Formats: sequence, structure tokens, C-alpha cells
Amino acid sequence: MVFALAWLSLGLACVVSAPDDDPTDAVAGACGIGCADNDAREPNQSHTSAAALVWDDVSAFGGYLSIDAFLCPGESDWYRVPVSELKFDFYGLHVDAIAAGSSWCASVEVCGEPALPEAPEHTMRVEVFDATSLLLVAEGVGLDGRVDVNGFDESFANDLLLRVSGPTPLATYAYELHVEIRSFGGEDECEC
Repeated sequence: MVFALAWLSLGLACVVSAPDDDPTDAVAGACGIGCADNDAREPNQSHTSAAALVWDDVSAFGGYLSIDAFLCPGESDWYRVPVSELKFDFYGLHVDAIAAGSSWCASVEVCGEPALPEAPEHTMRVEVFDATSLLLVAEGVGLDGRVDVNGFDESFANDLLLRVSGPTPLATYAYELHVEIRSFGGEDECEC
């Protein structure tokens, strides 16, 4: 089977081949920047070209930002989060990444919010790196288009790099990315 995606913006074609229907045979990174649905933050496929994000809101309780983006097949989206400008005594990281078709509280069945089934095309990985040392400080993977990454310590006091990727070539989708650095310990709750 051959999957083909047109790079409309560049007039090129991207072909990822998986002759035995095994998506792990496809060439990672084959589509990258030319994806027709790519978002305005491109190119941001590496830590050196990470898109700089800005806080939507900052208060004594924390900083919050939210973006809408698109993950093309075989690529990673990198973002730089300016945590060091917050100057808090405590740093609690909360990252929520939600693929189109899923929802904030999709894992809470009684709420009846949209949920995606576990599938290669819904798989999402979020990795959090210290922007200076490039050390991985947190990560999460979701098979259903929903990833939560949380952490509480000084590892999150410096600027951070976030990498959003689909570990399989079938993973391509619009997504929301919500990042919060809290100046206090607390939990998120889904309430219907």
C-alpha cells in the first residue's frame, strides 16, 4: 500500500511507502515542512528552529499559553517556552496536548466528551527538554490523541523546549497545545 500526500504549498509530492501495511516500514521525516496543512509556526522541526511561544496570561499563580497547530506526517514540532522570565519560587509544569476529535476530559467516560480510539493515527508524544542542557525532563505518550505531562521541581524553572511528534507516520492531525507553569502545587480535574 502506498500513502501519498500532496505538498500543495510547494507543488511537490510526498510518498511514504509501506508495502506490507506495516507503518513502521515508512520513512520517518519524509513529509516534513511541505505538508499542505502545516501551520504558521513552521519551520520548527528541530530544537534549533523551535517556535518561540509567549504567555497568554501571567499572574502570581502562574503562566499559561495555548496554541493551535498541525502535525504533518513524519515530522516533529518544537516550541520554546520562556519559563525563566516567570521568576517563581515553585515550578509546576502542566502540558495538555489534544488532537482534533478528542477533548479535554475524553478519558472521563461519564462526561460524554469526544474521544478518539487508540490507533497509530491518533498517537501523540510530547517531550519536555531543558532548553539549555537539552536534557529530557518529562515526557508522555497517548495512543488516543490525548497527552498529559506533569512535573513539579526545579527542572522546570529554566526555559523549556517542547517536542510534539507522532511516533508513527500515520500520526497526522490538527492539535491544541496548552502549557501552564504554576507557582503552587495543585491538580487538574475534569468536571462534567
